[in-house]
Amino acid sequence: MGTILHATYTRARDHALELAVSAAKAKGRCTLVVRSYDETVAVKKLLDAAGGALGVQVVTLKDWLQDAWELFGDGRQRFDAVQRELMVRRVLQDGSSAAQPGAEPLACTPGIVELLGTVARDALPAALAADRADFAGAELQVLDALHGYQALLEQQGLVEDSQVVAFLRQCGSVQGIPVVVLDVPTTAAQDDLLASVGAQVLEVCLDQEVWEADRETPPQGQRWQQVHAAVDRDPELQHLARALFRPDFQNPVQPQGAVRFAYAAGPYAHDQLAAEQLLEAVEAVEAARADRATCAQEAASAAPAEPEPATPAAPEVAPVQVLYVARDPRQRFLDLADRLSDLGISSQVRVFVPLRRTDFGRAWITLVDFVSTEGTPGTFSPSQISDFALSSFSFMSLGAAQRLDERVRGWRGQTVDEALTDLAGFQDEDHRDFAAAVVEGDLLEAVELQIQALVTRVDWPDSHRLLQVDAARAVREVLLRAQELGLSLDQVQEELRRVGVPCSGFVQGSAQGEGARACVRAQVTFATLRQAACEEPGSVDVLAIDDLTAQDYPLKDDLTAIDQVMDRIGAYKPRRRIQQLRRSFQQVLGVPRSRVLLMRCLNDSDAKELRPAALLEELVDCYRRDPQNPGEVDKVMGLPAPLRPFGVTLGEDQLSQILDPQQSRAQEEGVLATALPTTTVSLQEREAVLLPGRTAEELLDYPVLSPSAIEKYLQCPHKWYVESRLGAGTGLEAGFGPLESGIFAHRVLGMLHEQLKREGKSRVTRENVVYAQQLTQQLFQSELAQEPFRYESAYVPLTQMEQHQAQELLRRLQAFVEWEADLLPDFAPQYSEFTLGEETPISYAGVHVRGRLDRLDLDPYGRAVVVDYKGGVGRGYSFDSKVEEESVAPQRVQALIYAQMVRRVLGVVPVGAVYVSYGKRLGIAGAYDPLVLDPVQDLQGIGGGACDLLPFEDALDQVEEELAAVLARMRAGDVEPRPLTKDACAYCPAVSCPNRIQA
Repeated sequence: MGTILHATYTRARDHALELAVSAAKAKGRCTLVVRSYDETVAVKKLLDAAGGALGVQVVTLKDWLQDAWELFGDGRQRFDAVQRELMVRRVLQDGSSAAQPGAEPLACTPGIVELLGTVARDALPAALAADRADFAGAELQVLDALHGYQALLEQQGLVEDSQVVAFLRQCGSVQGIPVVVLDVPTTAAQDDLLASVGAQVLEVCLDQEVWEADRETPPQGQRWQQVHAAVDRDPELQHLARALFRPDFQNPVQPQGAVRFAYAAGPYAHDQLAAEQLLEAVEAVEAARADRATCAQEAASAAPAEPEPATPAAPEVAPVQVLYVARDPRQRFLDLADRLSDLGISSQVRVFVPLRRTDFGRAWITLVDFVSTEGTPGTFSPSQISDFALSSFSFMSLGAAQRLDERVRGWRGQTVDEALTDLAGFQDEDHRDFAAAVVEGDLLEAVELQIQALVTRVDWPDSHRLLQVDAARAVREVLLRAQELGLSLDQVQEELRRVGVPCSGFVQGSAQGEGARACVRAQVTFATLRQAACEEPGSVDVLAIDDLTAQDYPLKDDLTAIDQVMDRIGAYKPRRRIQQLRRSFQQVLGVPRSRVLLMRCLNDSDAKELRPAALLEELVDCYRRDPQNPGEVDKVMGLPAPLRPFGVTLGEDQLSQILDPQQSRAQEEGVLATALPTTTVSLQEREAVLLPGRTAEELLDYPVLSPSAIEKYLQCPHKWYVESRLGAGTGLEAGFGPLESGIFAHRVLGMLHEQLKREGKSRVTRENVVYAQQLTQQLFQSELAQEPFRYESAYVPLTQMEQHQAQELLRRLQAFVEWEADLLPDFAPQYSEFTLGEETPISYAGVHVRGRLDRLDLDPYGRAVVVDYKGGVGRGYSFDSKVEEESVAPQRVQALIYAQMVRRVLGVVPVGAVYVSYGKRLGIAGAYDPLVLDPVQDLQGIGGGACDLLPFEDALDQVEEELAAVLARMRAGDVEPRPLTKDACAYCPAVSCPNRIQA
């Protein structure tokens, strides 16, 4: 095998074509091997243009090996990358890498899967033939896994690519037809095969020695030079192509405007700057065409007059061709297509995208993740089944999907099987077969039904529908092969995230769009650097290269774990990543005829500086005279003085205009309505701030409030409005926080006192406190076992951390039971979890109230103390924490409202309203009558709660009178933000409130 080095791809290709044509003439046939399918198309066009296509077969290396295997192979089937990864996962799942006694199998991580798959593809025979005595530890595990992989290949009747190469090398049947290889990455085994057939290999090498030798060698073949000469390229671009990576600082490239630079300050300004510069480039090409047409007309008019032939129809002007190179072409297409369409520019893209980035792929990966979860409560996220239900592929109406979403998010104890049953229950009647297949775990049948439905979706645009069909077929292929291999669903879901789907898109430019100009007719094609490198030289007018940052185009040649394994088995060959990247960049710069636009962001979305790509800096060096002088380039754009007139930047100081130019213009013209502040409710809507209440049997004609709602309104009207009326901050998913633990603790304490009453024990005392603690533990555990079957506010510990929190709550409740043995010794709990105003709401302060009292203690004389359980009590719960200096009402009024309610409904005499904490710090706060209750003997040393100025019942009346004025504002629809303390703002969902008090 002879290897010939060239400094540029163009010279290597011309030489390869000349060798192929000469060999075809001498032998009657020659095979020219190139990198990719797109490159075969470009080379074939060049052969046709030069008249040398006869007898030359242009193929990729993969197709050449496939043809040879079909002719000379032993009948085993080859396979693709998806099946390779699935088989590697099967080997790892079976534990084939733990053949050594006591050894742990290799973990099935993406890195291990890639390592085994790459070694098997490129060097499986070498790995199988390796001497095990030379290996140890993890290296032996890799060899064991590869032996297991070989056994699986034999079982399936398959053959690996590296085995195909070894077989063809040994049989020698492929000799006889000349082979020319044009800069194709090969493995060590493939090099041996090519050497055995006497192939001539031409490679691109950017070393200085190769450049010097190549520059002194005349071009190979006049026919190819004539084709290149037919392409009218800008002189600056021609000079740049010769100087790239080998700048001549004595004779730098002279900028004439063919190369432009566009640097956005950040990603928000990037789209607008890119669209503006593309439009400017297209207009420049159109203007140059118009100038050439004018010169041609003037030349024709100056020529001698001849008889005028019949005037033919004016030829249609070809659109300006733009090639847009990006790291993620599809995303840039989505970002820019609509903007460019408004400017009269069409856009198109054709790439492979990961399945997870298609709508169908996202929905089905979520479904597979959900189905593969074990059927125990809490081992899945409710959002998984909800996201699938709300997608376009669930065969559910939007209302049904929302009801299912509400159900699964609100039921924390639900299992996977129960959630799948709910999915079937909400299913459309015409698609019960799909639901049945999902419930039974037959995902292959389910995806078949999806494909049948997708091909008939005539209401979707063809491009979108076809993309989803391709994605569904990719899912079917993975599921089918995984089923044949017996893979578990968790292995399938990993593979689904990696499989690729062909994707294309097209958006037509509209001359009627905002800002469009009738003279602009252009076609922008979005592509990767590798795709763009396969385009014909001079095939486009404008080349735009985006994302030229060191993050997106790093120059690395690190030795990876794969390289180390290949070296250990004697099959290592350097991959020259830097050379390949520079070769592609060099080839891409030969594609445009008129202009090159180089773009990047100066900062990322976090305002962190982004360094320019080395490729960009090496291009700029071609315009410099002294690369060692940092003062030659500016600090912002990094351009020397001659290039600065051709560089533009765009800041992000006017974000509204950048992100939505149309809205910005409308606002300047005064056509947008002035919006009310977010903390204000219009006069017309204030009557809807309070809605009528209802009982179990009828709808009332007046609103009904709870004491907690009144207290929350007192704390801040706006917080009450956004939480209670708008439902903000509540969330959909059932949680495991203070709300759930509080409800559960209330229930356990209520059941404790009810059980003590049934056993003839009026209360917790020092004599029975140990028994009360044991009873608390029994009730806690029995109730905790029933919580998964509750739908609302269930206290269901799922993770190890949550189970630890549940045990901590039990310990706190037991400590609280011991603490309350000395609380109100002359009183006994009479009512627990007692509802007041259930049938007929109670009148209070000009409104009607209803609520559930935590506990009411009575003494033998009919005097009562309201007890309200809290997870913690602070200074604001004390009776002397006044709302205003002259007022009686404290900051917390819920217990006082309950005291007034029981006074009216039960006829008892309230003498206290206290809050007791069962949290980390046991404590008590509130209000009491000092003539009846002793703060130390009765109330565990309560402070600041004595009603010394007036009798306790008079204090309740005074608080009600003060709250009547507050509730009058509520009835009037006043929800202005007036936080009472900073605690009211601590967890308020209205984060942009102008009156927010910072803690």
